[in-house]
Amino acid sequence: QQFLQVPSAALAGEELKSLTAVPHIAGSKEDFATAVYVAQKFREAGLETKIVPYRVMMNFPKEIHVTVFDANGKQILSGPTPEHVSDDPYQDDPRIVTAFNAYSPSGDVTAEVVYANYGTPQDFAELATKHISVRDKIVLVRYGKNYRGVKAYLAQQRGAAGLILYSDPAD
Repeated sequence: QQFLQVPSAALAGEELKSLTAVPHIAGSKEDFATAVYVAQKFREAGLETKIVPYRVMMNFPKEIHVTVFDANGKQILSGPTPEHVSDDPYQDDPRIVTAFNAYSPSGDVTAEVVYANYGTPQDFAELATKHISVRDKIVLVRYGKNYRGVKAYLAQQRGAAGLILYSDPAD
């Protein structure tokens, strides 16, 4: 009962500022500092707390690059580029890692692109009814509606050469 009485919007906001004060990708020294901070807060609240270190398989990309060409072979897009948000002091911080899908294999894929909406089973079925194959193609899908691993699995089942997921501002 005591624990449930503690939360407040103001306290949550202050703690969120502390927890997000610096970039802290999993496995980094900043991530460990965040764990130490949370453990100390738990101790201050009277909770028995300890940090147990363990080793996990972590991967990080060495390079992420996408280039888009039109039907005539003219380059029309290259990226990704860092997202810039006004007044963000960390937007160019080297500790910020470009978004990536962990444990994806490395590769260099050149292929046509097929848009598959959210990459749900229904979306792939809709493509099939229109006789649109994703075999040996790069499948472009939006985040949402199902787990990203399912999107990759469904594309792989259908022989796709690659998958690009993106966040649609409309969502």
